[in-house]
Amino acid sequence: MIKVKNGKEVYSIPTSWGEITYKQYKDIQGVEDELKILSILCNIHIEIVERLGGKTIAKLSILLSFLKEPIKLEGIKPPEYLTSLDGFKIDITKDIKEHSFGQKIYLHQLLKDSENDIIKILPDIVLVYSQEQITKKDFDINKINELNNQFDNIFLVSLYATAMNYVLQLKDILEAEHNVLSSEPTREQKLAGIDMFNDFGVMNTIKALAGGDVLKYDAITKLEYNVVFTHMVMNKVQADFEDNYRKVLKQSRR
Repeated sequence: MIKVKNGKEVYSIPTSWGEITYKQYKDIQGVEDELKILSILCNIHIEIVERLGGKTIAKLSILLSFLKEPIKLEGIKPPEYLTSLDGFKIDITKDIKEHSFGQKIYLHQLLKDSENDIIKILPDIVLVYSQEQITKKDFDINKINELNNQFDNIFLVSLYATAMNYVLQLKDILEAEHNVLSSEPTREQKLAGIDMFNDFGVMNTIKALAGGDVLKYDAITKLEYNVVFTHMVMNKVQADFEDNYRKVLKQSRR
């Protein structure tokens, strides 16, 4: 970021994709007018840009020449915390498993619905684990849309790296769940139509943890994920034991 003086005015000019805020990135999408792009990225009103001299515009255009290269977001390490240009600061969640089961569920669903357009939902992803710092209250799905403009003045690369950090953590969680909790249905279960429950997804887990009591569903989603995972493992061990015990009894009766 460098400063360019024009008369009494001094403008902050980005010189790389790393100095572009999330809002600026969104605002230049689909814009072909070079003066409009200059206005957005230099935070100069379009009417002022249109009155700038040719030499000043030429200098600004040279500084913004990085726009001709595709943005590279992969492989960027997340920062220790997110800081916006106006001083807004958010700590990064190092382990999402220490947050609620409901937050994990929401992030998973958010990614399923994104149609692979991660850039579009960066604020939503980050808010899943930042909302509590902002509101000083428990996570609330209904607050996501109200708060996602909080990250407009944060650099795009930092927001992306943070969001992808959470996405990768979620992938590790889902892989662990598959490796530890998945099991092949028995012949009897298949014949009984156990596949019918697949449509209910995570609700099967919530129901099991709540003991079938629908009044406890909300409380389950507020539990720390680590606690929920431990109970899911215990339930599987219990189910495996009971299944094995039935087989032993069946063999002993022959």
